[in-house]
Amino acid sequence: MRASVVLLLIGLLFLLVAGVEGLSPPRLVELGFSGTALRVDTDGDSVVALAFRDRDVLGLYYMDIGSYLEVKVGAPVVMTVFSKNFAAALLQGGGRIALVDLDSKKVDTVELEASASSLAGDDTGVYVVYPRLGRVEKLDPVSRQVAASWNVRVSESIKAVSAADGVFYGLSESLDELITLGDGVSRVRLDGLGSLVKASGRAVWVVRGDDTVLRIVGSAVTSKTPLPSATFVTDAVALDDKLVYVSVSRRVVGVVDQQGFRESRLAEQVPVSVAASRPYSIWFLDGQSNKLYLLFDSLPPVISEKRLETSADRSTTVRVRVGDPDNDLDKVMVQLYEYQGTFPLDPRAIPMDEVGGFWVTVYRPGEGVTKTEFFVNATDKAGNSVLEKIGEADYRSSPTGVQVTVVETTAPQNPATFPILFSEMLLLVPLILVATLFVFARRGRRKKSKKR
Repeated sequence: MRASVVLLLIGLLFLLVAGVEGLSPPRLVELGFSGTALRVDTDGDSVVALAFRDRDVLGLYYMDIGSYLEVKVGAPVVMTVFSKNFAAALLQGGGRIALVDLDSKKVDTVELEASASSLAGDDTGVYVVYPRLGRVEKLDPVSRQVAASWNVRVSESIKAVSAADGVFYGLSESLDELITLGDGVSRVRLDGLGSLVKASGRAVWVVRGDDTVLRIVGSAVTSKTPLPSATFVTDAVALDDKLVYVSVSRRVVGVVDQQGFRESRLAEQVPVSVAASRPYSIWFLDGQSNKLYLLFDSLPPVISEKRLETSADRSTTVRVRVGDPDNDLDKVMVQLYEYQGTFPLDPRAIPMDEVGGFWVTVYRPGEGVTKTEFFVNATDKAGNSVLEKIGEADYRSSPTGVQVTVVETTAPQNPATFPILFSEMLLLVPLILVATLFVFARRGRRKKSKKR
């Protein structure tokens, strides 16, 4: 019995650790907007849209040129989708759509025949959901004409509809089915209640109320990914066969793909809306500071094959191999901690150069330096940073006999990893106490039975 309890606890701990790492630390994006930001959306590439609760404008950030501007649309924006180089913004009240040409910034307003609850968009058009009419229409943003129409009722939630590759996806009014509108109408049972739908390519992701993420292709559920308890996904977006999500309750940003999930706990921000753009940018709004943040779905560099070689002139060559899973390595530096006897000098850093597949630099100790500790810091363009101690050299020996020690210890690759693990492991404390009391209670009963 005690063995089974231990195995249970080990399994739970593995589940907690499995989702940690893979996302870079968040960076503040200073755009200088005013008002209360409500939503962030993107075209999946280079344009980020901001909707405001209390302003009649649509904010557009062109990330490739670093330009932010606002266009007047006549009412607060509920949500924004993109199609055919247009941003389509559903305006408050649901009776109008503002179409913004992303090149000219010209704004045209389309009057709808009834109040719409939500929009979805892809490269083929803008899908308009009319809950009162029980209809979904596909609007061509260029001609302003209705290209297709389906008489079907779907959920009114803006999170419950999506589109990709000419196909519309939405939750049924009862939330227990995924409805697909293309050449015809098809339905997939969810074996539970859905809360959110996001599509990309041939795959559609459905988040259920029990914190399970389904990946559906056609009529088949190809994967089920359970998220940690009480995640309560607040918002999500699909891009390139992965689902990016945020949770206010757990203050995390996460990614689900066919291998599982990974996430980062936010120490200061409360993510209320999320968007993503290629190749691995994740944008989210912080509901606490009303600021826009950017992070990356990127793995940190890996440092291996560490070497320290000291020459007769007392110079030390530092040589390491550095790999990067995402191929976006930015720079590699050696951080030096020098000593004169037991007195530490100011730390300093020198750059490394890539030579024959290794990163190399030559260090020459200054006058009076008796010992130096060598650390290598590798940083990628996503902001991931890895710091590892390579070793140390003792220069108190003779010039031809400098003592060199190489170590294999590794510093934490992501500074957010320890707080995440610590906070998640606290959830195990009540279970550990209950399991311990249960084991001792059984032991006490066995002793009493033996006495009898």
